Order: sequence, then structure tokens, then C-alpha cells
Amino acid sequence: MRKILIVQLVLLLKFSPASEAQDAFSSFSDLHIHPTYKHYNRPKTAEDMKLILAGSDTTGGKLRFTPELLAHFQSATPQQKAMSADNWESYLLSRKPRQRKALQRGLTSDLRNYDQASYAELKYTPGSILCNSFYPFEKQYALSFIKRLINGKLVSKMGMRRLRYYSTPAHAPLHDFLAEYYFSQLQDSVRPVHVTFPTALYQKDGETVGHGEPQQYYSQVKLVRDNGELRAALAHNAQLDSSDPDRVIISPMLMTIEGAQVLYGPLSGRKGYIGKPQNDNEHGQEKEIREELLSNVSLLKNLPHRLFFITLGHFAQNHVVGFAKTIDRDPESYQHRLPALLSKIPTVRNSIVNKEYDGFNDLHCQKLGLDVVKAFVDPTTTKYGKPTYIDVKHMDVKARIQYYYQRRRLEKELGIPIPIVASHFAVSGEKQAMAAATGLRPNFDRYQESEDPRAFYKKSILKGEDPVARAKYWREGVMEGRGYSRDLNSFERAMYQPLNFRDPTLLTSDATYDPFSGYDLAADKTAGWFYPWSLNLFDEEIIEINKSDGIIGLLLDPRQLGAFAPNYTEDYEKEMARRFQEISDSLPPEKLQELQLTPDNLKVIEYLKVEPLLRNIFYIVRLTSYQQAAERLPDTERNALNNYFFQYTPDDVTLRKAPWDIVALGSDYDGLIDPIDFAPTASYLPLLHRRMVVYAYIFAQLHAEDFHEPHRTGQPLITSLEDSRVKMQKLFYENGKKFILDYF
Repeated sequence: MRKILIVQLVLLLKFSPASEAQDAFSSFSDLHIHPTYKHYNRPKTAEDMKLILAGSDTTGGKLRFTPELLAHFQSATPQQKAMSADNWESYLLSRKPRQRKALQRGLTSDLRNYDQASYAELKYTPGSILCNSFYPFEKQYALSFIKRLINGKLVSKMGMRRLRYYSTPAHAPLHDFLAEYYFSQLQDSVRPVHVTFPTALYQKDGETVGHGEPQQYYSQVKLVRDNGELRAALAHNAQLDSSDPDRVIISPMLMTIEGAQVLYGPLSGRKGYIGKPQNDNEHGQEKEIREELLSNVSLLKNLPHRLFFITLGHFAQNHVVGFAKTIDRDPESYQHRLPALLSKIPTVRNSIVNKEYDGFNDLHCQKLGLDVVKAFVDPTTTKYGKPTYIDVKHMDVKARIQYYYQRRRLEKELGIPIPIVASHFAVSGEKQAMAAATGLRPNFDRYQESEDPRAFYKKSILKGEDPVARAKYWREGVMEGRGYSRDLNSFERAMYQPLNFRDPTLLTSDATYDPFSGYDLAADKTAGWFYPWSLNLFDEEIIEINKSDGIIGLLLDPRQLGAFAPNYTEDYEKEMARRFQEISDSLPPEKLQELQLTPDNLKVIEYLKVEPLLRNIFYIVRLTSYQQAAERLPDTERNALNNYFFQYTPDDVTLRKAPWDIVALGSDYDGLIDPIDFAPTASYLPLLHRRMVVYAYIFAQLHAEDFHEPHRTGQPLITSLEDSRVKMQKLFYENGKKFILDYF
């Protein structure tokens, strides 16, 4: 059900970004953002595109400029240098009213309407720390006319001419990544900023509410090479005089990559092989493809700028890892559902909703998938002496479980910490058994689950809650493959049990069992509040991420945050609106003034728009708080924590972070997301941050019965506006900054 709006939200947009005067709210840290993706994929002319691609050309399958890449960038032709201002230009300013309305309404951002994270937006959030996610296009989605049509008209809105080029034998995704890398280096890094920051987002009778404060400074967006350059940039910002109009504020960017398709080169990127590892052995090219992919791992780890982490999965099948279904994730969006309907055509279905394998690739390539993981995290094969970490976003459930075991083994083998990166996630609200059953086997992320999870669980997982039928279905129908596609192997059987990721003997199970014998649907308090597909995190992995000293970036896409979940009914929203007003009216004006807010700035429609984000944050904090409490209790007292189906698994590894220290921002701006309506671009994040201080406090009071400290029913997880201010600063800036400084 679509969330029912109580008030029509109207943004104040002069078609220049909104932000606020530079202060503690101006900067953010972001684990997943795409500052160069849009302008790189949208050159002004076809000739410009040719020049960019020529700058990252390959000769005979070998990169001709690899050792001297920076010198190559600096030797750009005058025509190439003429593109140096592209990423600073606001695409929206030249657009038609239809595209402007897409921004006003917070609609999905694509290549043809508005930008969320270009330098034109980021210059209004100076000093932010940005993990630039370079995305090489998945060639698999350009290999047939129907796939190009779906992509160009419904998904990315990329031009058909470009998609046709991507389908040619001459193109490989590695080439695409290097071209975007090259484009980013062509851009001017410093631009002057003269702006008046509005203090309110709304229009009242057609006039701006609030006054503006003029600001002048220079904004520099800089891709940093290593930890030393990052620390130097932050130290430079720290010593600036805020009254100096000529000050240069640096926003450091770190290189990350989204998708292991980046490893596809001239051989593995051919039509007969790309995304089809089952063909390697048949064509006698298994060894050569394996060598090319692993060679490209080494290339990426030794670029002039350190590759911080890589997201191995994405939309399509690749040679490394199975993917969680993503491209058709919103059942109420025609842009998402139509590809799924069209995918009933066999030639289209491949790479959209089907995949050749799940987990890490071990079809023919000698466990190639896990070998790629080890190659990336091995610090001895890079000039930086540090791993390229693995981001678990977009991996399927089996692959994530495999990686959590592999990571612990590699930490011991290599003698280094390997934190788990979860760069842009939300939570599913499910335990591991349910996540495996609904996101892998016997179900692969069905629309019925997101539309009505309780009905779906009752019918498809619990077999009408008949214990005899359920046990028979799981023991014989799923575990042994009777009436199903095939029986599960020993690892897959083990996936439905609570695992602690430490004991290798738990990796396999010869027994058949019913994983839902103790599940009580009526008592499940989370079903219907979150987006339940396997794209999101299940409970046990949230705990494992913390134990690894990892980080969870929360993305700003309402769909994946569960904004359209069935529990957000009209009656619920009316009740929340009433109670919101009661708490909002009781807030001391002087406390709001410290946040540069007034009571008029607080809008119930804004609160309802961010409540799904807040629910995800509080869910992670509550789960971690219960784990933390359980680690300190004797076994006999842990049962008292089970009112949220908390399940403690014994482990010799304990939590590394406090509950509020694991959550950060992973916006996914310009990653084709449908943003939170009143924060449609990165330039609105300071405004979102200020309001989140108040809205998080209000959420904590409204939902103290569900989200409270262990053993302290009714004790909210945020107790005051000042407490909320500290915790929101952690979310928007401090937690991401600390993780990046510790591990980059």
C-alpha cells in the first residue's frame, strides 16, 4: 500500500540547491554516493563521449597507461580539458518544467530529470567525506534490443546510442570504469561559491518563509589517494577561518566501486561469457578467464588512488557472486514491475530475475568467487599495504553467509582486521531462517511478501500454520527436494539454523529439519514494518557486522526503508499525526532555536516521511542493545530478553561498537533512487539533519514501548533533544568519518 499523505508537501525550489550556513550540520559522511556517475554518462555531445572513452582506451587487451595513469590524465587534449566544468554544472537549470517537478516531488532521479550528488549539489555541503561509488555499466543489460529498451525507457533512461555501444565486442565494463575514473580526474576541483542559504524549505502564500544568510567560500571536491591525503584535507579544513571569504573547504572523495562486473575485460567481457560462468568450461576458456579476472583485481588495487572497498554484487549475474533481486524491487512502480512482467519472455528473463547460481561462484572456476575475495583483501599484493574491503550490499543471502565465515578465516590467515562494509542498506526485520526461505529457497523475493508479509509467511512458509504440513514441506519438500527443484546441499541446509559464523562444523548439515517449528507469526512484531526482500539485512548479520568492527550505511530510498509497508495505514498515520502535534507543541522554543528551528518549521508530513528511516535506525540500535545486554548476562537470565525474538548465539567474539556507533549514512544519491521527498538531493542533507534531531526525539517518545533499553520497558532510546543531537551527529557524520579514518 502506498503511504497515504495527510498534507501535500511543497518544496521551496528556486532551482538552486538548498542548504544552511556552514556549521556542524553542513558536512556529512557518506559510504555510498555517485558524484560523477550522471555527468559521465550524460556528455553534452557524442564527440565528448568518444574523447572520454579514448582517454581510457585499451590496446591489445592491456591498459597502455597503467603505470603512469596520473601523467596520462594531465596530458589531456584541449578538447578533453574543455569538459573540466561539466560536473559543476547544474543539469536542472536547463531542464523543462516536467523535470523540475520531478525534483519538487522527490521522484526517482534518473539520467534525464535531475541530479542528486553532482559537484553542483556538493558545493553546498563543504567538508563532507564522500565514498564515490564508480559504477561500470553492466553490459549484460545491453546485449539485446529488448534489454536496451527496458533500460533506456524504464530503468536508467540512458540513451539508446550509448547502450548500443555498450553491447559491442569492443566494450568491456573495466573500460567503462576507467573512463569514469578518467572523467573524474578531468574535472576542476575548486569552484567559488556565493549563495544565500534559506532557513526554511516551504512556501507560504507563494512567498519564502524565513530569511537567508549570505555565504562565500571556495568549494574543492578532491579524490584522495590514501589515508595521508585524507587526513591532510581534514586538517586543512580544521584550521580555516570561517570569516574568510577566500577560504577553500575540501570535500575529500574516496574511490569505491559498485559491482564485480568491473573485472570483465576484453575476453571475459564478450557476449558469450559475460554473466555466464557456466559457459567458460564448455568453450575451453576457464583458465584464461580466471587469469584475466584475477589480474584485473591486481590492477584495481594498484591504481594511483587507493580502492577502499568494492561491492561485488549488483543487478545482474556476474562471475563472482550471486545477486539479491533488486531491479524490480518496488511492486507499485511500473518502472520496476514491468521488467518483471516482460521477463516472462525467456530471452529477457535472464539476468533480470533469474541467475545461474547463488552464493559465490564455484561452478567450474575452482571456487573463483572466494578466490576473488581473498585477492581483494590480501594487503601484500598492493602498494598501499592495506586490503580492498568487501561491501556485502547486493549479495544474495547465501553469499553473505559464506562471506561472514570466510572473513573470519581470512582474518586469522592474513593476520589483519577485515571489517564488514554494508554501504547502503536497510533492514528486513527477519531472522536468518526467514531471510533464506524468502530470499533464496524456496522463494526468490516475491512481490506477495512485500505487499502482505503476514499472509505470505502463513501460506508459503508456514503452510497455513499447520505444524504437520509445515514439517513435511520443509523436511521433504525443501530439504530433500521432493516436489521441488532439487534437494539442498549440506551448506544450504545449515543456512536455516542460527549461526555464529565462527564454527566451521556448522557450515554443513546432513540432517533435514523444520526451521520454523518455533516461529509464532501472531507474536511477530516486525512483520509489515520493513522491506522484507533479501536486499536488506537480517538480524544475525547486523550483529556480525558489529563484531567485525564494521559499519552499516542507511540509504535514503523510502522503498527499501519500508515506507510502503502495509502497517503504514491511514489510521496509523492519523494517530501519529495527533500524537506528533502533542509532543511538538511541548518542545521548548529556546531548544529549537539552538537548532535554528522554530515550531513552524516542524511539519507532521516531514515526520511521516522520515519515520521509516528512523524505524530502521532504532531497529538496529535496539537489536544491538539487546545483544550487548545478553553478552553481560549469565545464560539463565538471557531468556528475559526474548520479547523481540532476540536469540543469543554463543560466540568467543563480542560486539566491538556501542549500539549508536554502527549506523552511518549511505545515501545512494544518484544511484537511481526515489529519495525522501524533502531531501531530494545532497544539498538538502543539512536541512534533513537539523530536522532529524527533533524527529528522532519525537519518534523515541512515540514508540518507547517498542524501542527501549533492555529490561527498561518504556525507557526511550533517546531521552532529550541534546541526546538526539549527539546521536544524529554520529549518524550523519562522526560514525562514517571514524570508520573511514580507521580503515582507509
